[in-house]
Amino acid sequence: GEGEDGEGSEEPPAEPAAPLSDLPDVRVVCKSFHGMFRPRDNLIECECGRCVREREEPKGKTGERLGIFEPNRWEVHAGMGHAKKWKQSIVVIDPKLQPEVTPEREEKPDPVEVTFGQWLDDNGLKVEVVQKSRRRKIGRPKADDDRPKAPPKPRAQYSKTNRNKTALATLAIDLDLDLNKASDNFEEKARALIGRRVRVNCNAGPKGAPLILGGAPNKPPEWVSGTVQDMKSSRGGCRHLILHDDGSHEWYSLNRVQTEWPGGEDGDD
Repeated sequence: GEGEDGEGSEEPPAEPAAPLSDLPDVRVVCKSFHGMFRPRDNLIECECGRCVREREEPKGKTGERLGIFEPNRWEVHAGMGHAKKWKQSIVVIDPKLQPEVTPEREEKPDPVEVTFGQWLDDNGLKVEVVQKSRRRKIGRPKADDDRPKAPPKPRAQYSKTNRNKTALATLAIDLDLDLNKASDNFEEKARALIGRRVRVNCNAGPKGAPLILGGAPNKPPEWVSGTVQDMKSSRGGCRHLILHDDGSHEWYSLNRVQTEWPGGEDGDD
């Protein structure tokens, strides 16, 4: 028989952890990186070329799960670690939120994106992440701590003239143009809107035009006010992130909706 010390006994195999949620995986995007968020374990499986190649090796070279990240670490992996706002810098493309594609539409609509934080709230999910700790580099002499540190590099500033006049004087801004055909100052014009106050009505096109030519009349206007926080551009156009006065965020294609700029196009507030 076996001794009391348990020598020769075997522990039963550990049962797999129960899934945190039964929601299906959903596509996420951070900067130019794509991945799949897995609600069952709150991890993101990255689809960049490097991660896909590493996952092809059984358990990787070191036995680790390669290409699978907590959301805050995937933000760093995608090159947005300086933001440290993974709930805003990561966006979700949920199939349930996409517009219906009909044969009458000549072009495919842009995907509807919501911030990761908003999507988690809407689905009643809570994600806890482990913050990355700062470790002292081994072998670095302590005397370095007493040396004067170089001043931080000044951040690029856009002049008030560019922000108030150049951007708003041509609100067409070539936002819909392919970047290969756009003017040299395309991104500068779009970025110059950052910091501006704006009112947006998504129930109408530019200057109150119908949203659907020849279709049903526009719904009553629903204006939201906020401040332009960021912009991103791609071959499909340009969008701006607006921080609403109620604290929520949303991305807009400003040349496709009705907008008002408090202070007028000359920028005089």
